[in-house]
This record gives sequence, structure tokens and C-alpha cells, in this order.
Amino acid sequence: MNGNYLQNVLSGFYFQPIIKSVELRVKVANIGIKLAEAGKYPTISLGAGLGSAYSSAAAKEYNYFNQLGFNLNQFARLSINIPIYANGQVKGRITNAQINQRIVETQLSQTKLQTKQEIEQAYLTAKIAQEKLKAAQRQILALQIAYDSAKDRYLEGLLHTIELNTFRINLEKAKSNLIQSKYEFYFRKIVLDYYVVK
Repeated sequence: MNGNYLQNVLSGFYFQPIIKSVELRVKVANIGIKLAEAGKYPTISLGAGLGSAYSSAAAKEYNYFNQLGFNLNQFARLSINIPIYANGQVKGRITNAQINQRIVETQLSQTKLQTKQEIEQAYLTAKIAQEKLKAAQRQILALQIAYDSAKDRYLEGLLHTIELNTFRINLEKAKSNLIQSKYEFYFRKIVLDYYVVK
């Protein structure tokens, strides 16, 4: 992982689902302003209807289909609403929609900042885990050399069993640290890869 890797991750920043979600909320807020402003304009409504009725009480005099024909009613409606004085309601709706838009735009800025910080934090954590892994690998090499040297000295009679055992225990701890460092690095890399757009 290098600086280019961070740039690749940050290049997909705008494609993160959370960013897209808040951007859509900004678009909805803009549409909300237009809808509120539409209250300033006249509206025309057109409606039509058709209906009929049947009564079992009149079934002796008229059959079913005759009743439906006699009771047939129809209507058409045209209405025009001209907002001359809306008691400040339209202006209030427009102001509320504009405030909502500003709130959502602020949320977008905050979400972008927070997501960028999360990405950078994930990168730094992965970078630290990578350095920890490299250090654990170097430590294994050094402790393996020390153990081999101690073993040779033990075979020559220059070292006690307890001292050789201490070298062996240190080597085993280093191996354990290496395994832990590997898994930590792979986990941190997976977390970071979550932010990469594929």
C-alpha cells in the first residue's frame, strides 16, 4: 500500500452509497422548493363522473337494467383556483422548503467530511498494520538467528537449558505476533477495500 492506493480509494469517494443517498436528498429538497413555489400559481382542475343505482324495492316495477338506465347520472366539473391571498401559507411553505434544502446541503457536507475521515482513518490503520507486520517479520528473522546461535552455544556447553528455553520462548512469541499481525493487516485491508469502488 502506498500513496497511490489512498488516491485510488479516495477517487471512489463520490460513489459511496451514503454520499449518493444524501445527494438524492438534496435533489428532493430542490424539488420541494419548486413544489412550494408552485403554490403561487393558479390551478385548473377537471373532473368527470358517471354513476347509477339499483333498488330492490322498485324491482317489481322495473327490472335491473331498466333501473340502471333510469338512475344514470353523470357530471363534469371544471374549477379554477387563483391564489389571490393565501394568508402567507405559500410564502411559509417556500421558506420551510428553502430551510430544509440548506439543512440537507449541510448534511451532505458533513457526510462527505465524515466519510473522507473514515477512509483516511481506515488507510492509516491499514498502513500501521502493514508496518507492524513488516516489523514482526524482521523480529522473527532476528530471533531465529539469536535462537540458532544460542542453540549452537548450548551444544558447545556455553549456555544453560533455561537460557536456551528463553530464546525459544521469545521466538515462539514472535511467531505468534507475526500470525496476529498478518490477520490484523488482512482485516484492515478488507475494511479499506470496502471503500474501493469496483
